[in-house]
Parts: sequence; structure tokens; C-alpha cells
Amino acid sequence: MSADYDTYCNLAERINITFPEIDNDICMELSNNDSEYNKMRHELGELQDAFPIIILLIEGCGGTAKPVKITIEEHEALLRYISLKSEIEYIERKQIYFRGQSDCYSFLKKITGINIE
Repeated sequence: MSADYDTYCNLAERINITFPEIDNDICMELSNNDSEYNKMRHELGELQDAFPIIILLIEGCGGTAKPVKITIEEHEALLRYISLKSEIEYIERKQIYFRGQSDCYSFLKKITGINIE
């Protein structure tokens, strides 16, 4: 067994520990390089500012059992918010997948000397 393999044998554990940092790095890369991603994130913020009820509905009422009523406009804003959140999360998951594929290739190349160009 090579020394390189011994160095990488705890890869799953290391990824588990560093995943929050990896996730943050990916979001920062998207913010720096993907204008559509930035537009969606900006629109999320605008919706939250314009319709504070969105955060109340998503995060809860702080333990109160009071019913919440929303207007048609607030409902439409909430639906748009949920749609945007889903699209943003899809972009982030896709980027995480591609990062994983790239890291996997680098890992295999390092431990086995694979050279695929």
C-alpha cells in the first residue's frame, strides 16, 4: 500500500468534518461567478424585505398558536420565494456534485497515478 493511500484513507471522515466549509466555498464561488444565481439571491432578499410574513411563515411564530392570515399578494410572494429557494438549492447541489466528481478524480489520480487527459 502506498504512502499516498495512507494519507487519503480517512477522506470520508475529513470531508464530513470540512463539508460546511466546502459548502460555503461553493456558495461563494457561485456568488462570484454566476450572475443568474446572484439575481435569484437578490430577489430572495427583496421578497423578504417587501413581505416580512415570508420569514414568519417559514421560521414559525415563535411558539404562539395564533393563526396567520396572508393576502393574495403575500401568498404569491411566498410561492415565488419557495420557487427561488428551490432553484438556488438545485444550482448549489449541482455545483457540489461537480466539485465531488473533480475531487474524486484528483483523489484517484493521487493514490493510483491515473493519468486521463
